Amino acid sequence: MTLGGKTNPIILNAHQENFFIGGHEPLAKIDRHVVDIYAPVSNPPDLAKLSCPPAVSCKLFGSRPRLLAQAGNIDVDALVDELTDLDEDVRDRVLEALRKIDPAVAIPALVRGLNSNDEGLRQNIVYTLGQLGSIAKDAVPSIIKEFCHGNVYMRAIAAEALGNIGPEARDAVHALINALRDPDEYVRQSAARALGEIGEASAEPALIKALEDSEFMVQDAALLSLGMMGDKAAFAALPRIMALLKDPDWRIRRSAVVALTEMGTTAKPVVSMLTEALKDPHNGVRIVAIGALANIGEAARSAIPELIAMLKDEDWSIRAAAANALGIMGSRLAVAALEMSLEDENVIVSEAAYEALEKIKHTP
Repeated sequence: MTLGGKTNPIILNAHQENFFIGGHEPLAKIDRHVVDIYAPVSNPPDLAKLSCPPAVSCKLFGSRPRLLAQAGNIDVDALVDELTDLDEDVRDRVLEALRKIDPAVAIPALVRGLNSNDEGLRQNIVYTLGQLGSIAKDAVPSIIKEFCHGNVYMRAIAAEALGNIGPEARDAVHALINALRDPDEYVRQSAARALGEIGEASAEPALIKALEDSEFMVQDAALLSLGMMGDKAAFAALPRIMALLKDPDWRIRRSAVVALTEMGTTAKPVVSMLTEALKDPHNGVRIVAIGALANIGEAARSAIPELIAMLKDEDWSIRAAAANALGIMGSRLAVAALEMSLEDENVIVSEAAYEALEKIKHTP
């Protein structure tokens, strides 16, 4: 049986001796390129008997569907059209195919697809470009256009795509900063996230301002983005983050702690804030603060007394987290307290104490 022809790519299901499209139509009646083959391990087809077209690399990968389409004379525009398929599985395989094709061929085809009047297709194309990451950098101007003129859903998808492309999407920073004032909170959230992933310092003031947004999801995204930008953003945002550590919403307080952690700084003001967060009334905040101090290590030794005291906390998860942190920090000051924790009624805590003692024992 011969597979051939230069028309639309399809998905082929291979089952024993018979080949079917979508489980129904025999391949013999179809003249298309093949994107995927499904083949059972128990009775795989003899691929040696197949004559594949130049654009297709026929290989068998057990029972898992794998991409077969490689670069060649495959009709990439037709492949892009398949993004309108209602089946998410099909769209995922089209995306995998596009990843295998030379970006110099695939990206222009996707950009051409943005000229379509089919809004659903354009949204799927923008999403796909984002999933392709930095290799889609040449599509940034087209994505910005969709971002600036699309509906709410398109704006959110486009912002996410620009973030996924990363620093190569720096030309979008101005538009994304403006989007932090978008009337839709999902668009503002996506824009804040994208600015962090792009990492341009010029966005820092706008992200700090976004910490005052009325929606938690936007504040959270802005906090995490500032964290991704490192020490410089850390110190610029510290006054506002300090205020958020006292926010009534525990989720905001936790996000503020996470932001401090992501900033990667060991400066005393940050250690002081994280140590204060150990007293937070919500365990979700306290556990994140414990982990942050443990990751800072030597520079956070001033928090060791508070961590030792937490070995007696009424919540076992806090006790276990504190024991783990003390082990990571290699604190010999904690040995006596950890030895007492070996008798903790909760086995997870006692195991954490034992592991911590072992780490301290091997600390230089």
